[in-house]
Amino acid sequence: MCCNVKGVYLVRELPVQMSRRKVLLHNAIAEFSPNTPRSRYLTNIGDVPVHLSKGYVVGTATAYNGPLHVVEEEEEPGAVLTMGVDPRDKPDEEVKTGPEAEEGIDEGQPPPHPQDRTCRKSEVHWDGVPGTLRAAVDDLLEEYKALWAGHLGKVDVTPHRIEVTLGERPRRAQPYRASHALRDIIAKEVQRQRDLGVIEPSSAEWTFPVILVPKPDGTMRFCVVYRQRTEVTVRDEYPLPRMDDCFDFLGDAKVFSTLDCNSGYWQIPMADKDRDKTTFVCLEGAYRYILLPSGLSNAPATFQRAIDMILGGLKWKSCLVYLDDIIVFLQSAGEHVEHLREGVTALRGASVCLKDKKCHLFEEEVEYLGHIVGRGELKVQDKNIRGLK
Repeated sequence: MCCNVKGVYLVRELPVQMSRRKVLLHNAIAEFSPNTPRSRYLTNIGDVPVHLSKGYVVGTATAYNGPLHVVEEEEEPGAVLTMGVDPRDKPDEEVKTGPEAEEGIDEGQPPPHPQDRTCRKSEVHWDGVPGTLRAAVDDLLEEYKALWAGHLGKVDVTPHRIEVTLGERPRRAQPYRASHALRDIIAKEVQRQRDLGVIEPSSAEWTFPVILVPKPDGTMRFCVVYRQRTEVTVRDEYPLPRMDDCFDFLGDAKVFSTLDCNSGYWQIPMADKDRDKTTFVCLEGAYRYILLPSGLSNAPATFQRAIDMILGGLKWKSCLVYLDDIIVFLQSAGEHVEHLREGVTALRGASVCLKDKKCHLFEEEVEYLGHIVGRGELKVQDKNIRGLK
């Protein structure tokens, strides 16, 4: 530990941060001199070794002007000091020293979180985090690592319902023809969705065909053609945010973090009575969706409503939400950590899961709604205007 100003300081640990790492810093008074490092004792209260990176913040130091009493001398310059009455004047039973004191944990600290061995290492992009805040962000990622575990969340705040126009009969369609190569792709995707618990076998009267649509990267997107069902569906008029309002609200924000839901629609359950209306048919058989599929006419409205319910207290204050694109913004990097924590706390409380590779923290410029936002500027992404050049 180092301090650039000579004096006596009260060194205290950050209890919440240290308890997450299962490490205890013993609070004490210490005398510091410029460019003279001092050692402090840390106790590992867990069962596994703990590695703290260089520059990790373990506590705070504030100037101390109270009474001082020398406890013991060290080989290093200066003395280790304690505040208040000299312990040598106290009865033996009131003074705790040695291993018992080192093993004790302040009852006011929250208990350490149990180690989660089921979550893989997160690939969240956080290279833009300032050095002074890396320890705090590292703790945040460690505490909320289940958010980026790669599995599907289960958001039960509002299931998706399908209301059909009164008097309409179920619509049926035959499967589209497909080449042998496309059949293999369809079969693999059907099996993948079954393994994920997204679909289940169906014997419903409603059936719709499947089509594969090429993606920009050359892979195929599995789509169900719900055109006939859309024609008889009552529209959900829940509004999406205006994109221009979102851009205006970002204003002169200097620090941005973007969060992206992992297969966002598949985190919303289908209402039990409406699952049959999502049935698709292919050579593999007929299947219906247990979770919300893309392609349904009211799917965006349902998803936007769910995220608004989860982040309602933070919207238009520290974050903006447009479907599964969530952006946390602020002008101060220091306060950004707390706003980011509020956002991920709300998401975790609703069992939302995020896609780590698409999450970027503490960026000066970010891609948002097809534009580049940052440094007080709004620019269109080059890929969106490449055809006009």
